[in-house]
Amino acid sequence: MQLARVADLATNERLTVQMNPTNPPRHAGNSGPRRIITTSDDPEVVYMESAEEGRIITDSAGTFRSRLLFTSLQGAARDP
Repeated sequence: MQLARVADLATNERLTVQMNPTNPPRHAGNSGPRRIITTSDDPEVVYMESAEEGRIITDSAGTFRSRLLFTSLQGAARDP
């Protein structure tokens, strides 16, 4: 059911799916889900989850580091 929903969203260009091989070395971007939240009025905020807790990152260095990790993870992934 969930994969069907993801396929539907990808078909309708609401998201891009990229997959990493299952056997690469551990990547720092795989530390858990994170969401970079951008608004027109406020600075970026990162919401990051782990098995134990959720965390909000508001400092510019932390948000920049999250963007770098995401970009690096995309570079390691297969093409969309």
